[in-house]
Amino acid sequence: VFVVYRSTVRPILSLVGAVKKIQEGKTADATTSLSDLTSRTDEIGVLASSIGVMAEKKEQFESNLVESRKTLEKVSYASIMIADEAVAHGNSIEPVLNKIIEWARSVTGADYAALGMGTDPSKPFDPWVVSGVS
Repeated sequence: VFVVYRSTVRPILSLVGAVKKIQEGKTADATTSLSDLTSRTDEIGVLASSIGVMAEKKEQFESNLVESRKTLEKVSYASIMIADEAVAHGNSIEPVLNKIIEWARSVTGADYAALGMGTDPSKPFDPWVVSGVS
């Protein structure tokens, strides 16, 4: 009985504990709990390794989700600021284009940006505005 408990039941309880830690958002703690089991070559070792991989992917997904949310908030705010600029300047397109490229740089983290409008076939990309380029 003790041998079965030590070789099977205790590792399964460790796996259950690790999964509960992952559910609670304690991925680092779960990974530590799994480290002893991942060296096993049996099904429990394979399962522990798989749980570890899933935990890492879950953590990466959550991180990407947070970054995507921040970007979406920036884009939403930028859209409002660009619309305000368009209303404030009426028929003048250049200030609006400048606001667009300023926000494009901000959202993407770019060092510079350029934007041209092709409103007249005889003058492609006129007006042409740049930001971050001297």
